[in-house]
Amino acid sequence: MSFAGNETHIPGSRSVLTRIVTIHALSLVVLAWGTFATVAHADQTPAIPTLSVLSRSATPVPFDKKGVPAGMEATPWIVKGGWRGYFLTTAYSYFCAAPDGLTGGVVLYPEYCAKVTEPVASTPWLRNYNGILSSYVLRPSSDNPIILAAVHGENKNERRGTTRIQNTVATNFSANSKFDANVCASGINDAGVYEDCWDAYFGFVSLAHQTFTPVTQYARIPFIDDGPIVWPAAGYLNSNGTQASAGVRHPTFFAADGFLYVFYLDMSPDSWGIKVARAPLSAQPSAGSFNVYNRDNFNSPALPKNFSNSSIASFYAAKGAPSSCIIGCAGNTVRFSVATITGTNSYLGVLEYATDNGKTAVALSASNDLVHWSSPVDVRTFASWSESDMHYPILMDKDGWTNTEIDINDFYVVGVGNASNPVRLHISAEVRTPALTTPPDPTPTPSTPTPTNPNRPGVGSTATSSPTIQPATTTPATASSFLEKILNGRGFRIPALVRSTDALNARTRTGTNAPAVCVVPPGTLGIILDGPMSTGDYVWWRIFYLGGCFGWSVQNYIETDWWTR
Repeated sequence: MSFAGNETHIPGSRSVLTRIVTIHALSLVVLAWGTFATVAHADQTPAIPTLSVLSRSATPVPFDKKGVPAGMEATPWIVKGGWRGYFLTTAYSYFCAAPDGLTGGVVLYPEYCAKVTEPVASTPWLRNYNGILSSYVLRPSSDNPIILAAVHGENKNERRGTTRIQNTVATNFSANSKFDANVCASGINDAGVYEDCWDAYFGFVSLAHQTFTPVTQYARIPFIDDGPIVWPAAGYLNSNGTQASAGVRHPTFFAADGFLYVFYLDMSPDSWGIKVARAPLSAQPSAGSFNVYNRDNFNSPALPKNFSNSSIASFYAAKGAPSSCIIGCAGNTVRFSVATITGTNSYLGVLEYATDNGKTAVALSASNDLVHWSSPVDVRTFASWSESDMHYPILMDKDGWTNTEIDINDFYVVGVGNASNPVRLHISAEVRTPALTTPPDPTPTPSTPTPTNPNRPGVGSTATSSPTIQPATTTPATASSFLEKILNGRGFRIPALVRSTDALNARTRTGTNAPAVCVVPPGTLGIILDGPMSTGDYVWWRIFYLGGCFGWSVQNYIETDWWTR
C-alpha cells in the first residue's frame, strides 16, 4: 500500500484526507501488531532493562607468576576464600592461592599453586584441551564445600612441532580429507603463525569437581572429571560422516534462584550463539542434570537421550535438544559471562564478539531474567583480534573478590591479551527497567520484543530463518494514545510510522551477516519499536511491518513523515 502522489501538498499543513488515511493505516498496523504480540506472548515476562555506560578506563594488571608455569589464555577466574583463589588456564589449569586482587597487582607463591587439570588423550572431550574457565562453590549444609568447575575441552587435529595429533571425533577421511591431521591441523605453521583447522575441531563443555578442604590443599589437587553437560544443537557429525558443527565452548557458571546456570557458545551453523542451560542446586549438579533453555522454558535435557560418557562416540551424530540463542546470535560471538547487580533484581552480562567490519569488541548487556537481554553496548573495540588485550572477558567487583556480583556504579571488566596479561576496565554504568503496564483486554498491546536469533540487513536478499519473538519491554496504555504518539511526533524515533522505499530485508539482529526474517516490498508500512543501533556502516531500527514481518532494517531504505510533505 502506498499513499505517494495521491494528495495535494500544502506547506506547513496536513490534508484531512491524508490524516484519515494515515490513521486508518496506522490502525491496521497496530491491530496486526497487537494480534501478533498476543499470540506470541500469552504470558507476560519481565521487561528488558536499558543500559547506559557513564565512564570507563583501562589499566594493565601487574601479574608476577614467580616461575609458576601457568598459562593465561583465558581470564583468571576468582574463588573467594581467606585468600583469593585463581584458576589460570590454557590447555591445562593451575589453581593458585594469593592475597592480592586484580584491582592492584598479583604476586603468586609457587608453594600455593598446583596443576589441577590437563589434557587426557584417552578422554574424547578432553583430548587436546582441559581448561577450567569458571567455577561455583557449592556449600552443602552438612558436608565440606565443593568447587564445581566449568571446563572447556577440545578434540581436534593439532600440530605440535613435528608431531601431529589426530582428532578422534571425525575419522572418515573420505568424508573430508581435512579430518586427516597430516592434511589439516591447528597449531604453529611453517611460517611461524598460529592457524586453526576448523574442519577438524570439536569443542566440548564439561563439569569437574573437587572438595575444598585442608586435606585437598583447598582444591589444589587434580579435579575429578564428570563428563559433558551440554550438546550442540546440530550434533558433531552428520549421518554421512561430515562435520555437523564445531561443537560447544567457553562455558561460564552463574548461580541464581536455586539453579546453577551455564552460559556457553553453541557453534551449530543454523543455531549459532550464546545459549544457557541450568541444573538444580538442591543436590550436587551432575553431568546429566542440566536442562537447556528453549522458547521460554528449561524443559529439555541438555544431553542426548540415554547419553553416557563411555559410549560417547555413538552419540556424535545425535542432535542436541532444540535450544534458543539468548544473545550474540550473529555467528561472531566468543564468550558471555554474567553477574548480579547488587541492590536490584537485574543482571549484567559481558560479551566478546567480532564486528561486521572485522573488529573485536567487548560489550555489556542487561537482563531481569537471565534469558532476555538488552542490545549490547560496546565498551571497548579493537582493530583486530590480534590487537585486543581483553579476550574472554568476565566481570569483577570493585574489590576484586568475585566475578558474579557487582555494583553497577563501580565495577570492572577483566580480560587477557595476546601477551597473556590481564587488563581491567573500570566502569560506572546505569541500568533502568522500563515501567510495564498492561491495557485491559481486548486492547492491542504494541510492544518491543527481542528476537533470539541473529540478523542481517541490506536490500533484496532472500529470507533465511524465522525469529523467535521475545517479550515486551514497554506497552502503551491504550491503542489510541499509541496512535497519537506516532502522529504527533516527527522523524525517526520510537514509535514512528515508516514505509520501505525499496525491497528491504528485516533481520533478526543488526548487522549484514545476520539472517533475514523476510524481504518487504517497496511501500510496506511498519512501526519502529526499537533502535537506533549503529552496526557496520548502517543505522538500524527494529520494525513491525504490516503483514506480520518483524525485524531490524537499515535506515537508508525507509522513510517517515511522508504524509506531511
